[in-house]
Amino acid sequence: MKGKAHDCCSPGGGRCETPATAARRLPCPECGELASRVPRITVASLLRPEHAEAVGPDPLYFCPRPGCDTVYFGPEQTPIPRSMLQVRVGSKETEDPIPVCYCFEITRDSIRREIERRGRSDAVQAVRAEVAAGNCECETKNPSGKCCLGALTKAVQEAQGEVMR
Repeated sequence: MKGKAHDCCSPGGGRCETPATAARRLPCPECGELASRVPRITVASLLRPEHAEAVGPDPLYFCPRPGCDTVYFGPEQTPIPRSMLQVRVGSKETEDPIPVCYCFEITRDSIRREIERRGRSDAVQAVRAEVAAGNCECETKNPSGKCCLGALTKAVQEAQGEVMR
């Protein structure tokens, strides 16, 4: 999927949901959070090899809720917890390193350190440039299956607020 950017990853912006994730939502069986559809390739790409057989049939859903151990589930899918993934799920983590951009390995801590050192962060601009160059792999690297630019922008704003206090 390298080089295939979602609309929100393109230079003109757009919505940060693919047609698959924009479809109806289901409540997480563990916490009740309304979860978004996620492409099957996302789940398959992020499971630890020993859990590869755990990917059930479509549709699959991603639960972003902090404190909930379930990451993926489906109507005919046994819930998949964080421990079965190869990556940390940024929205569920409370301790650094907390991933924000999976394609380019940007964490909340790296953003904060950049702001402390330089007075600003160029993370959003750097990721946009990489996306324009066709280097986006959100669908197979980001647990949500979506582009990180929205979360990245929010993380930069939050870090600026923390550092400027």
